[in-house]
Amino acid sequence: MAEVTLISVDLAKRVFQAHGAAADGSVIFRRKLPRDRFLSFLADQPRCVVAMEACATSHGWGREIERLGHSVRLIPPIYVKPFVKLCSSWLNLVERFFAEITARRIRRGSYSSVDDLEAAIYDYLAQHNENPKPFRWTKTAEDILTRERRALNALDETRGNR
Repeated sequence: MAEVTLISVDLAKRVFQAHGAAADGSVIFRRKLPRDRFLSFLADQPRCVVAMEACATSHGWGREIERLGHSVRLIPPIYVKPFVKLCSSWLNLVERFFAEITARRIRRGSYSSVDDLEAAIYDYLAQHNENPKPFRWTKTAEDILTRERRALNALDETRGNR
């Protein structure tokens, strides 16, 4: 089994989402972790890069995670938002982020250490952030709402509410 090199975390009030990936981009784990078990779970993981969206609590969690020996990376919200699509979840965002880094950086190089991999990821992020491309909606708000209404009506019919 491949070793985890990247863990992405969605911090929430009660349950955190953690997604681990190997250097080749393959998914190692997807976990929902209660707040009280989060640090013990990370303590059991090999030293790696832990990424999370910068928010009010991320700095405090980052310090705790670094005490465990991991390298913490906070992603500014402006760079997280372009990955979010209509009705997507954080897990989809995380998988897309890992897939993009894997396809554009990790598979194109060889790394002898976590530090080399980390440097490649930093290089990719620096290049990407020089000219970020925001998410562009292809549908109007009315088109999206019409589609949602149709889906809700179909669901109501299926449940016998109509």
